[in-house]
Amino acid sequence: MSVHDRDKTGKTRTRCSAVRESGSCSNRRIIFLRDIERLVLSGMVEELKAHG
Repeated sequence: MSVHDRDKTGKTRTRCSAVRESGSCSNRRIIFLRDIERLVLSGMVEELKAHG
């Protein structure tokens, strides 16, 4: 993933690095960095609950 840009409110948007660098990836979806961080952290919390 690489930073694509920021929207008009200043939120960072990301996309597949291969799209940016070579165009070889078909996934052109742009995702807010905040959403990625939220999903990663919630997954970590669930793992800690399951194994803690």
